[in-house]
Amino acid sequence: MSKTAYVLLVVCTVIAAVIGAALPSLLANKQHTVASGGTSMSQQHHIDVTGSGKVYATPDQATVQLGVISQAKSAADALKDNSAKTAAVLASIKTIGVDSKDVQTHDFSIYPTYDTNGATITGYQVTNTVMVVIRDLANAGSILDQVVQAGANNVSGLSFDIADTSKLQTEARAKAIADARAKAEAMATAAGVSLGEIIAISESGSSMPMPMAKMAMADAASVPVATGQQLIAIDVSISFALP
Repeated sequence: MSKTAYVLLVVCTVIAAVIGAALPSLLANKQHTVASGGTSMSQQHHIDVTGSGKVYATPDQATVQLGVISQAKSAADALKDNSAKTAAVLASIKTIGVDSKDVQTHDFSIYPTYDTNGATITGYQVTNTVMVVIRDLANAGSILDQVVQAGANNVSGLSFDIADTSKLQTEARAKAIADARAKAEAMATAAGVSLGEIIAISESGSSMPMPMAKMAMADAASVPVATGQQLIAIDVSISFALP
């Protein structure tokens, strides 16, 4: 190896050693700079609050299960009787003015009946049930009375609802956010700090009937129906920044 080549090799070796020694420090400084350049929500000072908004409204529709139960010695006779009575009930529903889209078969079954010992078949029972949506609540009592007279002997599952709750949810949501902000402002004032912008928000909601009865009766012969009120509730969780 020539003298010049030897000198170059020594110089390169020294430079490599210097860079190798300094590199960990340089990388550590760079990582520190990146970490300190941004601030996550967990590092930022903030106030977490929850707010609730409630709106009450009168239901505008009802859902009910109307059925016919027939019994006979043979399955064929039970089915024949049930089919005739169910057809009469469906015809009655149609004359009342209920739209066909609001009537749907919910259950149909045929099964044997037994004696008290549970060993001998005594006959057969046929059940046919339809789910009906009643959109004219003012006549709900009359409708129920009429279908029973037509042959329905199994009425159950009457419940009330609101067809479109979007506006009510918007109103409840606005109340919930206002409630949360009021709490946050009170906390910030008590702590002697100012309230910043919203940095996180989430929502949950529910709808349920309330026991505040309102009687709907078309006439004395009608079934009395209590519509009550529906509760639309929205809960929000909000994080406000503290500047």
